[in-house]
Amino acid sequence: MTGPLKTLSGRERPCFGSWHKHCADGPAASKPDLICLFFLYLVMHGGILLLPHAVYWDDWVLYGASKDAILETFEQAGAMFNWAGHLHVSLLGAGVWTYKVLTFALMFLSGVLLHSILTRTGLLSRSSTFFATLLFLVLPFNLARIAAVDFPYTLCYFLFFAGWYLIDRNRLLSLALFFLSFNTNSLLVFYALPALDALYRHGLLARRDNIPRYALRNLDFLVLPFVYYVIKTNFFSPYGMYEGYNQSISLLFVPPAVAAQWADLTNFAVNPFLVLIFALLAFAILAIRASCDLDGERYTFSYSARTASVGLLALTLGALPYWVLGLVPTFVEWTSRHQLLLPLGGALLITAALDLMKNRSRPLGYAVALGCCMAYGTETYYRFAIDWTKQTMLMKQLALEKEVETASLIIVNDETENDNALGRNFRFYEWNGMLAETFGDQRRFVVRPEELDSYLKGARDKFFSERYKAADHRRGPSSAVVRVHITRAATTAPEWREVQSRYELTVSNWDAGRMGAPISSK
Repeated sequence: MTGPLKTLSGRERPCFGSWHKHCADGPAASKPDLICLFFLYLVMHGGILLLPHAVYWDDWVLYGASKDAILETFEQAGAMFNWAGHLHVSLLGAGVWTYKVLTFALMFLSGVLLHSILTRTGLLSRSSTFFATLLFLVLPFNLARIAAVDFPYTLCYFLFFAGWYLIDRNRLLSLALFFLSFNTNSLLVFYALPALDALYRHGLLARRDNIPRYALRNLDFLVLPFVYYVIKTNFFSPYGMYEGYNQSISLLFVPPAVAAQWADLTNFAVNPFLVLIFALLAFAILAIRASCDLDGERYTFSYSARTASVGLLALTLGALPYWVLGLVPTFVEWTSRHQLLLPLGGALLITAALDLMKNRSRPLGYAVALGCCMAYGTETYYRFAIDWTKQTMLMKQLALEKEVETASLIIVNDETENDNALGRNFRFYEWNGMLAETFGDQRRFVVRPEELDSYLKGARDKFFSERYKAADHRRGPSSAVVRVHITRAATTAPEWREVQSRYELTVSNWDAGRMGAPISSK
């Protein structure tokens, strides 16, 4: 039972259909192709390697936390056998930089695996397979990957494509990898793609009367996601702080989610000058690529329509698991992590559209598409660099403020949120984490002005724990309270340089007797 998927004759059928140029067992990416893929991927995502020690968002829940606190967090989140908790404990022990390196490597390897999968499927021509893989690697989806807390999604993503690649090579290993990948639950739906791929390659989409017999021969692959779902829902449901997390599923959420998705896509904007620079770079790289002859052919509308239909299906399967939860995979804030499964569908749709261009103009079309992606990606990683620089500078400045050190509650009014990446604001536990890192204890709790009322009413007492870097904080009328007003100081230094005076902190005591009074956000 360690062989490949079984056909009706018990043998592999490597290729189906006569309209494509190459056989499904054709060669993997050539060396020039791999170099080209890696170079442009490096330009797009190399920024993650330049921020090896950066901590963002929910990373502050993990950073500096004890092993027990981390394991408890992911056990409550419903991680099967608490694999995610043990993974974070191991990687944090080695250093935050390991997340960045592994994320960069695994995402690229996922693209290499996809190239082999597309080649085996025979859906696209050789050049279209290359460009679809390239777009898969550089489309600016899921830039939230830079957060260490999102690494389990990256790992599951890689395991999924590894399982798909091995589906005809090693049955048991493929099953195991798919099962592990389902720990990112959206992949349960995305699993329809490998299933349809197998049916297509074995000719069963044209001879549907044979599907039942084929299904019986490969019953283990067909029931795998259902087995996982039963085990997960019965033995590893979220509880505690995560009770009910991602449990509200309804098709009624889909129409507004689709509308919001479309609005997010149409609001996508890039710097035209950067697009020009990166488009020229991409065009030059593609021009010198040894095998960039584009197969010397024009593609028919039916060819592109078939590619587009598969792309639309992949895009829908990648977004639907989030839409039914009322979530929208956007480019804003950390919800870009929900874009995890969008690159394949997006890449195929763009490839289908550009393949309709004339042979000589097609490289220019791809260069412009790649230029838009790289312009957005490099600018976003630049914003991440500014974001991390801001955090480190604020920690240095807060360390000099004795009022902050002795305070119990800190009311932060930050007027420099334009320096935050992804249009985000710092959550209270990020501020708590920065203060814990600065002063070496967890006595303080941070709120924004608009959050003070909920704090005073006790709505935030549940966050007084090690998980939120406030294990020793206690709310009370005698608590020392300070207000920190952050503004941008006048400086001519570049944004990314660590200049002590870039941010101006105004620290003032807040009268505990006025704790019940409203506070202005100005």
